[in-house]
Amino acid sequence: IPKNMNWGVFEKITVQIKNNVEYNNFDAALSAFFVSSGIIDAIRIFHESITVEELETLRKKYLQEITRIF
Repeated sequence: IPKNMNWGVFEKITVQIKNNVEYNNFDAALSAFFVSSGIIDAIRIFHESITVEELETLRKKYLQEITRIF
């Protein structure tokens, strides 16, 4: 994710996205990955049967909302 955000902002964005997609029964969480060059902040999405296309759509929607808010 391009901006650091607190839980409240993340929750607001997630609710907004879930209210505007057909496949809204997914779990989302803020996450971080430790790599040799530092920490990478990310959003983790889980659903047993989510498709790659749906994940790509969610990625675009999260980036749009993050850009809009920040």
